Amino acid sequence: MRCLQATELMSLQLDHLLDDAARRELDAHLSECGSCQQTWAAMKRISSLLDATPMVAPAPGFAERVNARIATRLASRQARKQLVTGYVILAAGVLLLLALPLTFLAGPLSTLGRAVADQPGIVGQGVGLLSRLGAIVGTFLEACWLLLRTVVNALPQAFLAGLAVLMAALVAVWVQLVCGRPLALKKTVVES
Repeated sequence: MRCLQATELMSLQLDHLLDDAARRELDAHLSECGSCQQTWAAMKRISSLLDATPMVAPAPGFAERVNARIATRLASRQARKQLVTGYVILAAGVLLLLALPLTFLAGPLSTLGRAVADQPGIVGQGVGLLSRLGAIVGTFLEACWLLLRTVVNALPQAFLAGLAVLMAALVAVWVQLVCGRPLALKKTVVES
């Protein structure tokens, strides 16, 4: 047995976690190694001093202060998470609204992109790729716009009013995500 392994066994013995076979192995090593005997004696002295020392109680209110700090940090993280989620949703909506006019520009940009893409080199290939991607996005957005116009023209006004209410509800959900608290609707009480 090496001295390092014996030191680990000494620590386990002080904690009363050593089985009989390992204890006999430690005793055999201690009987032959003077350095480990000194270490064992020092470890037993320190352990007895620590056992004799009374436990010190934490200051009054310590647990409450720690729990309050943890709760504050968790609330702060949750608020940041809600804020980021709200801004991501807002950014996605803004990008979608900004992309709608691109459907009208898809044709001219596609023609210009094809002209530059015919030039050799990596720039021409990159512009060609962007041009094709723009054409795909433009076609998709144009299809969405046509579908939206068809649906709007085919639906009764009451249904469109319902959609407007649904959009207002979605805005309320977004505000709740960003602010982290529900919208407060004021109630008017009429006394008779």
